[in-house]
Amino acid sequence: MPTQTFLNLPEPKRRRFIEVAIEEFANHHYRSASISRLVAKAGIAKGSFYQYFHNKKELYLYLIELALREKLDFLSRYQQQASHKGFFAALHSLLQANAAFDLALPRLSRLISRALSGDLPYKHEIIRRVKEMVLQRAQNLVKEAVARGDLRPDLDQDLAAFVITVLANEFGGYLAQRLQLEGHDVPPGQNPPELTQEKGQRLFHQLIDLLQYGMGARAVAQG
Repeated sequence: MPTQTFLNLPEPKRRRFIEVAIEEFANHHYRSASISRLVAKAGIAKGSFYQYFHNKKELYLYLIELALREKLDFLSRYQQQASHKGFFAALHSLLQANAAFDLALPRLSRLISRALSGDLPYKHEIIRRVKEMVLQRAQNLVKEAVARGDLRPDLDQDLAAFVITVLANEFGGYLAQRLQLEGHDVPPGQNPPELTQEKGQRLFHQLIDLLQYGMGARAVAQG
């Protein structure tokens, strides 16, 4: 965690350091990320870094926590809008929120992605934090939907939550590749423009239709 020296820095200097650090770890896996390169870009002495953080691991965990908090806030804004519209509307909102996060804040998205896929000596800590954040939300969505009758009662709820978690983490990347999108900086609470376009919305609706056909309560009656 950061030292009091870092927390006492003037806001512009602290923000500049964080931006450079995020860029370094977003563009390189943990082992290849360089503190020397980071401090050079930030315009500070290497000794100053160790007055801010005791080591590379502490900085990295701080950045991951920051990225996860930002993503959690991002997802919460979306889910509040769809919290009373049923399971598939809430799922649509969750998937769209994850995709919007990936497109609107690509460096934070890459930081989280590299933490999950990279060769970390403490990778289990990162995976646990990310999974807890998304999996708990997915489990709550599924449990409430089964209770309401939106999903069939014999559904394996843990499996359904796992599927949702995988989609939430991966669909943004798929969408960006499928539609050849670039990340944009957008104001909080607003969609990147690509997500409001017809092609992007059509993919979201097709995905939800695919899931609803296999998971919706009516699928049992039709079968």
